[in-house]
Amino acid sequence: MRTREKNLAILFVVLAVLAVASPAWSSDLRILSMGNARIALDDEDNRLNPYDFGRNAAYLLRDYESHWTRLDAVDIDGVVGDLRRPYDPREVFSYSAAAKGIQKLGKNHVITGSIRFGWLNNQGVTSSLELDQYNDPFYMTDQTRGDFQHDGPSMAVDYSLRLHPKVLVGAGFDFDLSTGLKDVYTRPEIVHDHFLANLGAIYEIEPNWTAGLIVRPRRTQNRTEFEKTDEGFDNLIYRYYGDAIYDIFATSSYTVREVAKGIELGVQNFYTADQWGVGAQFSYDIEENEIKYGTSTQELLGYWQDTAYDIAFTGRYMFEGMPLTLGASGRFMTDDGWARRPEYEDVLLYESDVDLWSGGLGAVYNLQSLKTLVSAEYVANHYGIALADYGAGTSKDVGILQNIGRLGLEYSLWDLHSIWAGVEVTDYLVDRWLKLPPNMDRYNFTGGMRYRLGYWDLDVCVNYGISTKESADDDRQNYGGVVRFTHILE
Repeated sequence: MRTREKNLAILFVVLAVLAVASPAWSSDLRILSMGNARIALDDEDNRLNPYDFGRNAAYLLRDYESHWTRLDAVDIDGVVGDLRRPYDPREVFSYSAAAKGIQKLGKNHVITGSIRFGWLNNQGVTSSLELDQYNDPFYMTDQTRGDFQHDGPSMAVDYSLRLHPKVLVGAGFDFDLSTGLKDVYTRPEIVHDHFLANLGAIYEIEPNWTAGLIVRPRRTQNRTEFEKTDEGFDNLIYRYYGDAIYDIFATSSYTVREVAKGIELGVQNFYTADQWGVGAQFSYDIEENEIKYGTSTQELLGYWQDTAYDIAFTGRYMFEGMPLTLGASGRFMTDDGWARRPEYEDVLLYESDVDLWSGGLGAVYNLQSLKTLVSAEYVANHYGIALADYGAGTSKDVGILQNIGRLGLEYSLWDLHSIWAGVEVTDYLVDRWLKLPPNMDRYNFTGGMRYRLGYWDLDVCVNYGISTKESADDDRQNYGGVVRFTHILE
């Protein structure tokens, strides 16, 4: 029976490698159900190591504990409400089903793979003709309001190999493919594909000291096609270059290609001892996005470049003789973006720069007599956002202090059954374009459970959130739920 189960698991992973399917999704339902408080909370998906902290594929072999397969039978998310940016859908509903597994192929290598098929319906989309209207200053609109439906498969794979007692290497990739169609004039069809290669290396300097390297090249393309409508009308498209400069284009058949290419380089350093541990990662990321218009001859009319430097760390200390763990986190990120119109190469069209300073504290206390775990944390984020739309003659330079509080509870009975509950409060929601309503707060309530029977786990996670603004009657509500089955094979 064991041999049969092992062969089935190997077959599953092979199918994962061969299937066409989105980036690896988070599997830490326990943390999400406990208000997303993760600074001090130890979990199988939230440990201080190069894989859980930075997805360094090389460390997967060391992170491996057991061989399992998993099915997300239900994974739904929804958003509804008028407190939103101008081009956001009024309602969003998504459903997906997914499978994931991990298999040790031998003493020195291990592989994990995930497959997901998703369906996304953006309802009440006003004017927007893009999958993401806010990824750069170039965008398209029409004069209608309708629904967009997107669907397609996604996939993620990571593989780890030990080359030497102190050296591990890893490789993996994410692939995402979807097609979307707007149900009213101008009826654009959007074909989205994304590929990311995940390359990593680990050098174990000492048994408790690990250094890592990450290289992640990527490419994303959104191809939007317009055909002559059933009503016989030409497509009337507004092409924007920033928020003030636009042209109006009428055509029966038209294609727009948005191709973003980038690479992330990362360096990691982790040290763990019996009672404490600390991990840090420095990343450099650059991306270039080219927007080309035209059916037969592609004309480059938009260019966006983004460069980011990011350093983050997390540390934990477990008290000896006390069921208490303290944690701390910190981050500094600077992200500079600029845009130009290639036909006016010497003229800067748009700039958007973001600086983030972040610090957080967390604590986990185990009330052993009550079989209850309490997790709490506080994070302060200071954003400095400067943007200038030279075509519109406008600029903004703001500093925003964002406070986030999280509280989570876990009640466990004999390590077989668990019940989770949590709350997360964010007092100022931020986007780099400053298009969200200012002083917008979000309250997110979470809950879940785990039921263990033999080699099977049933996990359920639900959440409900509401975003509000004190001076506005409108709000924005979000909800979601996951039902997951996990079969532990060894």
